[in-house]
Amino acid sequence: AKAVDDVEHSAELFRDTHPAMFMIRYGDPEYIERCLISMQNFEKVWTGITPKGHRHFRSCYLSASKVLDEAPMNVDVPLNARAVLPGLWAAWYSGNPALIRLFSEWANAWVADAARADGGKPAGLLPAAVAFANDGIGEHTGKWHDPGLAYDYYKWESLGHINEMQAQLIGMYGLTGNTSFLKPVDFCYHLMRQAAREELPENAEEGTLDWAKKVLLQGGVDKGAADNPMAGVFAMAGQIGGHSRYNDFIAAHGNPYNKYLVDKDINTIHKGLETVLHSLRYNLPLLTSEVKFTDRVYVPGSDLLFGMYTGHFGAGYEYPSTLVTWKNTGPDIGVFVRQGNSQSATISLYNFGESRTVTMQTWLLEPGVYKLCSGTDTNDDGQIDADRTERTVDLKERVNQVQLQVPAGKLQVITLEQLKAHPKAGPLPDVALSDRDISIENGQLIAKVAQCRQCSSQQC
Repeated sequence: AKAVDDVEHSAELFRDTHPAMFMIRYGDPEYIERCLISMQNFEKVWTGITPKGHRHFRSCYLSASKVLDEAPMNVDVPLNARAVLPGLWAAWYSGNPALIRLFSEWANAWVADAARADGGKPAGLLPAAVAFANDGIGEHTGKWHDPGLAYDYYKWESLGHINEMQAQLIGMYGLTGNTSFLKPVDFCYHLMRQAAREELPENAEEGTLDWAKKVLLQGGVDKGAADNPMAGVFAMAGQIGGHSRYNDFIAAHGNPYNKYLVDKDINTIHKGLETVLHSLRYNLPLLTSEVKFTDRVYVPGSDLLFGMYTGHFGAGYEYPSTLVTWKNTGPDIGVFVRQGNSQSATISLYNFGESRTVTMQTWLLEPGVYKLCSGTDTNDDGQIDADRTERTVDLKERVNQVQLQVPAGKLQVITLEQLKAHPKAGPLPDVALSDRDISIENGQLIAKVAQCRQCSSQQC
């Protein structure tokens, strides 16, 4: 944004659009360039080095050219990760070493601050804010959990916003393999397991460890214990890390798709779909033609649909960890990603229309040679019962396109199993041209070159 505003609002126009464009137009240089150019602000405008040697944001009020460094806004907050999310996707795409280094410095700072017990904060928890001038926790209010800002969502009990930083740290773990970035989420997990076995005081003093335990177990002020935002954090860490460490909590408190990935019970999916259908049956006009808000429409439980369609743990924007996306499915193709990881996948498809060819784009599957099997599933158990075909596909890139023939009126199962892995590729080159940058004028080929980020020149 050009105007200085709190990060929730100044970052949302860019943050809420460009990760989605990575998925819609994968590899389009325009969106990659925009993200990388925006992240120049991270080093040069938004952040600096504190007296403790930590990289932190100078403020939680910022724009593309400056920050507001007056108290109480002159603090780094977990929600500042909103401004950085497009850069996290760009770092995932290209492996840009400078960006990963800068983000690692910031992540290391928050991990170190979580380990501190300053300002009355229990050691292990992310603070609600860190003062840039002196690394102080609870600097302006004396409360580690309340930075005294204009909006309540900066308070620690607004877990959905605190978890923006958890997601950034988990994403950095995915990019670097640095397990120290998981320390804050692991601490919350063990604290919640401990708290579930205890009888906590009914009126725990605000800011104490018992109070923090209750906030975590109850899901904070964002949602309830039955839809705990921490379950989404654990599902993200588990999927990106490829382990089942948090499955007990996900099974108890996760969204229906993540629960299904743990229990493999199709009834879990059915119950989740009933929640979505109940909302649509009751309020269809208010969710379609008569929406009250022009920038959002909330359908309870709709994350389940994205999970079934892509195999992703959340709403899709958090981190590029979808198993697959699709082209040419239209409204007639039903998709259910039953399971998958970096080496295998099982997906069900049902075509309500005429036979067609659809494109499956693989994301989470590592480059390699795969055996692809397809056929008819007669009893909806995810197994091929008839018309079995096999072929070998070579997934050479991070995201690959695979053509599938989907017959009409039959439940199809697609399975992929890795036969041979390809060597891991290094950072991608900085692609600066797209088809929209090239034109012919007076018989001459004209190429519009983006400004080089290394030397600020247009001659490179």
